[in-house]
Amino acid sequence: MIMRDKEATRELRIPVRLLEDFYGKGNFDDAGDDIAQLAGTCFGKDLNIEFDFDASHSNPWFHDFVVRISGIDHEQAEHLRGILERRGLVA
Repeated sequence: MIMRDKEATRELRIPVRLLEDFYGKGNFDDAGDDIAQLAGTCFGKDLNIEFDFDASHSNPWFHDFVVRISGIDHEQAEHLRGILERRGLVA
């Protein structure tokens, strides 16, 4: 996760293989909705959340579902990362 100043964009990279293990193959819409709802619930505010894929590696094992969240600080980003880690989504 990239962590900078309070209003910076935080980036969380979730391996696609772990995401599909949890949500089902190709079920990225539900994963994104769940992560956005979780972030909103945790921080009690509207957040700017963007989702993307990084499939730049030739081996799909290394492809990531990228979550970018603006408006949260370092501690909040770590809190969200911890929740996702307990779900087995962060390696």
